[in-house]
Amino acid sequence: MAKQKFYAIKKGHRVGIVKTWAECQALTKGYSGAIYKSFPTKKEAEDFVQGINSAQPAHIVAYNPGELVAYVDGSYNKNTEEFSYGMVIIDNDKVIHQEGRKFKNEFSPMRNVAGEVYGAKRAIEYASELGKDVGIYYDYTGIEHWAKGEWKTNNDLTKGYREYVSSINNIKITFHKVAAHTGVEYNEMVDQIAKQALFG
Repeated sequence: MAKQKFYAIKKGHRVGIVKTWAECQALTKGYSGAIYKSFPTKKEAEDFVQGINSAQPAHIVAYNPGELVAYVDGSYNKNTEEFSYGMVIIDNDKVIHQEGRKFKNEFSPMRNVAGEVYGAKRAIEYASELGKDVGIYYDYTGIEHWAKGEWKTNNDLTKGYREYVSSINNIKITFHKVAAHTGVEYNEMVDQIAKQALFG
């Protein structure tokens, strides 16, 4: 059974605390600069709304003209050994594409990291098809280090990811680390998309 979560909305169509992701989406979707975060206890959620130990602002991106922004995240189900990714593409502060998919294959032992690698690759593929530069916002540092050849690629997944990124020459790709679960609007969104793809 899933643990109870409390979604604190600090800035949105309405400020307050709700208990489901669907309610949180309804109060924040389409609201420019929405700030929200999930918490395991109601007290923490209330503190967040009231400004105690507030997280970083929802939009931390300095958008470059003509550049797409992609947020990616991965998830894992230890019971089924399936992993998934969540991905959103943002253009000029508007979500133009979002998707999530799950997999079960030889890369399942890498758990949520496998999902995030799949998500990053898909985001780059999407941007390349449009011919637009892209900034990849990720949780796991390997997303950047493997792509740049700074970490050793010691399996087929990371090797294939590194080779794919190297093969993309029609766009510029930049990487940006986002602290996990810090109330960043799109980071929370891709986390939920990945979980939705995995658990339905």
